Amino acid sequence: MKAAAPLPKERARDLAVKSLRLLDTAPEERFDRITRLAQRMFDVPVATISLLDEEREWHKSQVGLPGTDVARELSFLAHALHADDVTTIEDTAADERFFDNPQVTDGPRVRFYAACPLRAKNGVKVGALTLMGHTPRGFDADDCALLRDLAQLAEHELAGTRLGNMDPMTLLSNRSGFEELCQHALNICRRFNKPATLLYFNIDGMGAINERFGRPEGDLALKNLGRIMIQTFRASDVVGRMDDDEFVVLMTDTYEDDAQRALARLTAAVVEYNQTARRGYTLSYSVGSLLYRADVHPSITGLLGAADMAMYEAKRRKRKLAQAQ
Repeated sequence: MKAAAPLPKERARDLAVKSLRLLDTAPEERFDRITRLAQRMFDVPVATISLLDEEREWHKSQVGLPGTDVARELSFLAHALHADDVTTIEDTAADERFFDNPQVTDGPRVRFYAACPLRAKNGVKVGALTLMGHTPRGFDADDCALLRDLAQLAEHELAGTRLGNMDPMTLLSNRSGFEELCQHALNICRRFNKPATLLYFNIDGMGAINERFGRPEGDLALKNLGRIMIQTFRASDVVGRMDDDEFVVLMTDTYEDDAQRALARLTAAVVEYNQTARRGYTLSYSVGSLLYRADVHPSITGLLGAADMAMYEAKRRKRKLAQAQ
């Protein structure tokens, strides 16, 4: 095993890492949604957003990896940060730096590794968005470009600039945050020819809930539906709140049949909530489902518009059925 050489201007770099005030902090959804998306889109078992201080590599966000840190002398990241661009190791067992590293021979058994540096506002490299796999694999120029895109989102989070893209009530992405994350997800779906399905929700009778029970109760209904969605959909699905009573979910690598099964699980969870919460009203929704097609929906804006129309058509049919009864 070959330890990484010291990084240039290590003192300034370590100060930049500490100035982020993220080391040893609790997990945050704004970072976790990026690693979940990276894991699913690149079809790897492990994805992390990691920082490197003077003693260790520490994972601010991780999916598929036990533990929160690794000693610097064992760190792949300590090597990767010597590069200014994406580092790829297609087979760690064939690399003299890593073939006998305990992370390769034991523990997570990393055989594939890719990392895109993350920079602080002053341009200093503080960490990386990393991908890891248990088998060797290739990683071409298009893959590198997509990893850079996701790393840019992570950099925005490190700088705190995307806090305005979160809905403060539900802690889901708001419209702008959802559109940004989903555009990256759709780019990856197009690159790998993967399907995606968008679900567009509107809460039924939200105005009546606010009018009869008060706005605080209406806010609680919104929070609870957002919570149920996060618990029901997959960790890699992107969930957001569009407006007062509208939510959206982008399910990547998913056809409409699979999305309908996910909706059935959500319906069951909402029914259970209504039975146990007994808030004096029934929480329900109308939903439109739309399969993403790259030739028809070149951007998330067009996909959202079409799904919104599908939702209102579903709502119209629901009302018509209720009137007939």
